[in-house]
Amino acid sequence: MRKRLFNGMLVILLGFAFSHVSPSVSSAQGAVFGQGDMLINANVGLKFGFWPQLQTDFQYGVVSFGQEERWTFAAGPDMVVGLMHLSVAGKAALHYANSPKLAIYFGTLLGYSYIPVLDEVSKSFGGREREGGSSYLAWDAFVGFRYMFNTHHGLNVELAPTWWPLFTHGLWSIGYTYAF
Repeated sequence: MRKRLFNGMLVILLGFAFSHVSPSVSSAQGAVFGQGDMLINANVGLKFGFWPQLQTDFQYGVVSFGQEERWTFAAGPDMVVGLMHLSVAGKAALHYANSPKLAIYFGTLLGYSYIPVLDEVSKSFGGREREGGSSYLAWDAFVGFRYMFNTHHGLNVELAPTWWPLFTHGLWSIGYTYAF
């Protein structure tokens, strides 16, 4: 099931990303991210400080506003795969362009998570003995920083200062950004 869900999300993400032929990459003011721009982030991070996980997301700049249109609202899908965790969510973020190369952004995720539950784990928490897994509605909040080396390639760092297992993101992640 994990593999099918991962492959399905990857196909949707790539299909949506490459369905636009003309890249806009940056608004007229030279901001890092603007209306009509698109980003793909691929990150590696840690959940609870020690569980490694991979995260990928796609963001589309829905609308830019404010002085010199430095604020941009973006939305798109997000997927996290960890050792004991799988999450598929919708991501909404508000980006602020500090300079032509640096942006700060923050937002929230709402989606579906799956954690496999092993017999021993379930019993140790007083639960009934079962195999399979547990799925639930999950959400998270995050803040991120992105530095663009040029119009297409950049580096991002995301922090999700939440520790509870019901959240989708890791405590921190770092990764590559591709803008188009």
